[in-house]
Amino acid sequence: MNGIRSRRRKLAEGMERSLSDLLHERMEQAFRAANGNRRPPDNTSAIYTWAAQDARGMLEQLFQVHVEAAKERGEIPQQAQRIPSSDADRKRMLSAIRASVNRTRPKFNRSAT
Repeated sequence: MNGIRSRRRKLAEGMERSLSDLLHERMEQAFRAANGNRRPPDNTSAIYTWAAQDARGMLEQLFQVHVEAAKERGEIPQQAQRIPSSDADRKRMLSAIRASVNRTRPKFNRSAT
């Protein structure tokens, strides 16, 4: 992998993590505002349902960044791929994003001092 591709991949993965984290934060804030201190749901269906209704633009951006990150990782061909239109396929894509973010999130080694 050349340096430029590596930087593009890191940038795309960083954007994917940032947008995913922001989506989760916004959903948690909205949930807590409506439900007090109850713990917000952390499953893909609940996050997707909330985002599809209240943060559609952010969800679309996240899907597009995910497609670009997948292209940079070589998981899908470089030709254009559209974001799925069915709810089931979009939920699967959000699930893939969450898995990808967890996979690419930097791991910090915490050793006891």
